[in-house]
Amino acid sequence: MVVALEALAKLQIQAMMHEGKIEYVWSDILTCEVAENPFLERRESILSWAGNAVAYVRSTNEVLERERELQKLGLKAKDALHVASAEIAHCDWLITTDRGITKKIQTLGDMTIGNPMSFITQEASYE
Repeated sequence: MVVALEALAKLQIQAMMHEGKIEYVWSDILTCEVAENPFLERRESILSWAGNAVAYVRSTNEVLERERELQKLGLKAKDALHVASAEIAHCDWLITTDRGITKKIQTLGDMTIGNPMSFITQEASYE
C-alpha cells in the first residue's frame, strides 16, 4: 500500500514539475545514476527531464568537499553527493525514495529531506 501511495505521489510531483509549478535542479550524480539504468527507453525518458531543470549542479570541489563531510553523518558516497548537490543549489527540498538518506537526515539548514508522500502532504498544506 505504501509503495502504491508513494508511486502516486511521485506521479503528482512529476505532473507539477511538467506544469512548471515546481522548479527542480539536476546534477552530475543524477546523470551518472540514470546512465546506469540498463533499460534504454527508461534511461532516455528520465534524462529528458534534465533539460527543464532550473540549474545543473556540477561535481565541483565545493560539492565534493561537502560530500565528504556528509559521509561523516553516515551517508553513502552517492547519497552524500545528492544531498551536497541539493544543498549547494539552495534547494528547499530534496525529494527521495532512498530510506538510507531519510533515516539519517530530515533537514539540513533550510532544506527539508523527505519522500514524495511527505512532500505532497506538507506542500499541499501551504496551498
